[in-house]
Amino acid sequence: MVGWSEHELVGARPPFVYWPPEERKAMADTFAQTMAGQAASSGLELRFRRRDEERFHVLIQVKPLNDAQGTVTGWLWSVTDITELKGAEEALRHAHDQLEERVQQRTADLAAAYAELRNAIDARKRLEHELLDITERERRRIGVELHDDLGQRLTGVAFMLKSLELNLKKRKAKEADSASKIHSLFTEAMNHAKDVARHLTALSLHARSLPLALKDLACQVQTMFKIGCSFRANGRIPSLPENTVQQAYKIAQEAVTNAIRHAKAKKVQITLTRRGEAVVLRIRNNGLPFPSMKDQRPGVGLRIMHYRANLVSAALEFKPARNGTIVSCSMPIRAQEHQSICEEAAPRTMRNIDPI
Repeated sequence: MVGWSEHELVGARPPFVYWPPEERKAMADTFAQTMAGQAASSGLELRFRRRDEERFHVLIQVKPLNDAQGTVTGWLWSVTDITELKGAEEALRHAHDQLEERVQQRTADLAAAYAELRNAIDARKRLEHELLDITERERRRIGVELHDDLGQRLTGVAFMLKSLELNLKKRKAKEADSASKIHSLFTEAMNHAKDVARHLTALSLHARSLPLALKDLACQVQTMFKIGCSFRANGRIPSLPENTVQQAYKIAQEAVTNAIRHAKAKKVQITLTRRGEAVVLRIRNNGLPFPSMKDQRPGVGLRIMHYRANLVSAALEFKPARNGTIVSCSMPIRAQEHQSICEEAAPRTMRNIDPI
């Protein structure tokens, strides 16, 4: 095992030749402890050297030899070469260390990817919020310009038409009746433009209940677009936070606009229902069926509707009906109550800021 002859080993005393010089002190201490009966029952793992200076690992089992009186008369040593076993343990430990390093690296990579994804999601939400703000402000700007600029011009033209009608009547001209009809049609168009302007600028619904706001929306749609539009509240609708009323109203407004503009609907039904721990807003129209979104991306209007629903923890759904489409928005009451508490806790000056 060690390369020395039996003659060189028998009768030798410590330090033995197969002890590595660099470990002789530690080996001598271990040998002394063993001779004192303090050897571990599991044995000793040591390093020996061969005659060619090669180091190898051994497992030594030591057992005292006792006579009839119990006196130690000698020692029985068993030496086993465990170099291969130690090599396997070292390889296993190295593999374990490599695995730990890879796990740490992969964890760091996943953490970085998660942080990057969160940043991307936050950036997208900020862009969606900015888009929402821009949309609302542009809508209000168009409504104001329509009311102030175009409204004044139309009023001036209406006065001119009325003056022309009166002059033609004074002259008893046959064109007087035509001028009167033109003035009536123009006045009707001007009033419609004013209604549209009010519709575009009426974006703030502070301190109003959602049922009242939706009822007014149905009346506005009937007046402006000359189609059947009704609202019905089923059961007792709980009071909702201002922001929820705002977002639900805008969702209904967008759904009605899509029904008229794209689905060419002639009838729209708006309902508000309490269902357990949720308030469900439904907008049903009898127009063209809603196109499948499987092979196409949703438009800006639909993305904004989804974003508004997310702002109040609501679930938005589009599904076909027998005739037309149903848009459903389910708003959990508990989430709204939590939001209401947060709004009450906010400073009054912050709550009074126009959300757009």
